[in-house]
This record gives sequence, structure tokens and C-alpha cells, in this order.
Amino acid sequence: MVSADDIYNGNPSEPLTFATDPQFAAIVDTVAEELTSIETDIAAERDNLFIETADEDALEAFGRAINTPRRTNESLEKYRTRVTVAYAAAISEGTIKQLASIATRVLDTPPSRIEIRRPESREEPVVILEVQNSVLEATPFDAATISSLLKKTIPAGHDIEVDTYGTLRLDGPDYTPPDGSGLGEGTLGGRIE
Repeated sequence: MVSADDIYNGNPSEPLTFATDPQFAAIVDTVAEELTSIETDIAAERDNLFIETADEDALEAFGRAINTPRRTNESLEKYRTRVTVAYAAAISEGTIKQLASIATRVLDTPPSRIEIRRPESREEPVVILEVQNSVLEATPFDAATISSLLKKTIPAGHDIEVDTYGTLRLDGPDYTPPDGSGLGEGTLGGRIE
């Protein structure tokens, strides 16, 4: 007979085969199923510790903790972004680096797609975070919501504006600008602001 200590220590004195003891095989199968269930539960609980991986209930608990309730009919991913930004804003010191980091989350874009620069023509301290329109078009938020989310991350007395512009590009071997459009003069292409 094999003892529990032998099984625990991994050195049974008799070889074990499920075929020789169906009751033992049933016990091992039951324990394996329970361990799989426990591993699944532990993985789910671990995921619920983080905003990025939390399920709906855990995410709403995060939101309640920072006074960011879910809006009616708001998608889970939009809500997840708002909760992430609210937490980031709560600990933000309002630095440019933190603002850019939060902007990457709001816009769901890598930092390489955001350009940070200071305008040459303004005397007051202004920082511009510039992204292509394709980034803005891909985000589920409108300009007002983006502005509202980013405003939570900056110090009091400062402001954020979201301005959009596009690039007009006209080219091609067979392109002829319409008469009276002014596009046939000078170089084709230009910036619309």
C-alpha cells in the first residue's frame, strides 16, 4: 500500500497506475479539477487588482473609489479609460511628461505618435501636444471629452484646449484643380486650420 507521505514526497514504494486503483484515480481527477478551478479564480482575482484588466464589477468599484461613476450606456472600454485617467490625475503633479503619458492613454496611441513642442509665437508658457487627425478619429472620445479628461491632470489655473486641423493634399498625375479654386496657383497642397 502506498502511503500519503510517499505520494507527497514523490517517491512511492510501489508504482502507481490509475488502472490498478479506480478510486485513487477518481480522487486524483477530482483534486486536479478543483486545482484548475482555484487557479482560474486566482487569475480572475489577480486581474481584478488592476484597472486595465478588471472585470465590469471590479472596474466600477475602482470608479466609486475615485468618484468616477459609469455613465448610462457607456462602453466598458470608455469607462476603463476614464477611470485610468481619474487615477492618474489623482496622483499627477501636472508635469508635461505626466500629461503626455495620460494623453497616450486617452488617445490610445503610442508616445511616438505624440509630438510635444512649444509654439514660437507665444510669450506665455504654452505646450502643444500634437497628434495626427487619424489618432483623434480612432479614439472613442470627442474633443470636449478629451479636453475634460486631460484637464483633470493639470494644476489649477491652467487650461487645455483641443484644436483640430487637417492636411489638404492634392496631387496625382491626372489632378487638375477646379477653375476659381485658387488651387492651381503655386504649389499644390497646404494646411487647413
